Amino acid sequence: MVFIDKDGNIRIKVVIYGPARSGKTTLIKRIVELGKEFWRAHVRSIEDIEGNTLFFDFAPFQYKNRPLALDMYTVPGKRIHLYQRETLLKGADVIIFVADYQEDRLDDNLASLEELERIVNSKIPVIIALNKYDLVYRFPREKFIPKIPKNLNVKEILNTSAKLDYNVDKLFKYVIETALSNFAP
Repeated sequence: MVFIDKDGNIRIKVVIYGPARSGKTTLIKRIVELGKEFWRAHVRSIEDIEGNTLFFDFAPFQYKNRPLALDMYTVPGKRIHLYQRETLLKGADVIIFVADYQEDRLDDNLASLEELERIVNSKIPVIIALNKYDLVYRFPREKFIPKIPKNLNVKEILNTSAKLDYNVDKLFKYVIETALSNFAP
């Protein structure tokens, strides 16, 4: 739940979700690079022993004259991390679902979306990033969109390429605006 912390920052919890190797960590790193000029303090990250990113803490920054701080979490998409994903989703203000746009990954994306639907409260907004848009062999959107579980609160579906920084700024803007849309300090 969006709240004001002890330092007066509006605090937002964002969970990055998606199948293994969909580009979640690359996306987070691009968001960090995108916002370097805004961060007033350091950005911390925690990784597991295999090098998978688990947590990013964004230092306070200004967005439309509001002091914000983001807690961004992600858990590896491997099946063995299901319990961690369930725990992490508690209290999320926004979920970024990172789908791997490669043609042969459609089923992995749909399985991960179905898992998300089973775990998450249907009121939590979800923004879908169809990542790896830079690749030639992508599945058609019309094969994917109708199969998105109806109980997910999908606010936006955006083509992205974390690798090439395509639409990452737009995705970041949607995340912030979606989280703040129901917040009234």
